[in-house]
Amino acid sequence: MHLPANVVDLAHRLGAGTDAYNAVRLTQTGTMQDRPGARAMRFSATQTIYLQRPEFEWNARTGPLGLISVTDALKSGEPRLEVKALRWLRIASAPPSRQAAKGEMLRYLAELAWAPDAILRNPHLVWRVLSRERLSVSLDSNIVHAEIEIGLDQEGRIFSIFARDRPRKEGLTFVERPWAGRFSNYRRHEGRWLPFSGEVGWELDGGEFIAWRGELTNWSLESIS
Repeated sequence: MHLPANVVDLAHRLGAGTDAYNAVRLTQTGTMQDRPGARAMRFSATQTIYLQRPEFEWNARTGPLGLISVTDALKSGEPRLEVKALRWLRIASAPPSRQAAKGEMLRYLAELAWAPDAILRNPHLVWRVLSRERLSVSLDSNIVHAEIEIGLDQEGRIFSIFARDRPRKEGLTFVERPWAGRFSNYRRHEGRWLPFSGEVGWELDGGEFIAWRGELTNWSLESIS
């Protein structure tokens, strides 16, 4: 797998290696809301991000007493989104679709800051150098192309992400809208430089709507069969 020198340099600055581990497991706390003006809901979550293929699974607890569970995942190119009450009563879900798959592929790309080893080890990622401070990374499936721009800070670490066209569920349909995020509070942890704070949101009606804010509470490399 050939990578541009700027991309290899980024991976090395973040501490990425070629260890035998094939996944990252992390925990988070934060807030999320699905639309402007809605009440922000606190959550706690556990996430697995795979390093050699574009797959992840995010499981969160939210709502009163944490009785609402949310699963957001991408596996073998198939998206999965489920919301359940009391762990078994499904109250919302999104059927697999081209738009849902694109959204989950973009999420995987956006979270490479939390899985820097994937920069070196995931052969599905296609990189382009846009400038000294900007990179592009993309994924392709049979029917979907997903691409984000990555902005680097003064230390050459991932500071921002931007997608021009992440599908957003609005009523019964998906609408592709600009989607952006920022990372901050970098710390050295298990040999990697990781952002312990992050936020993402949408550009809606000329303004920015922050839909998700999170803090990293734990992070580890894992070998998962």
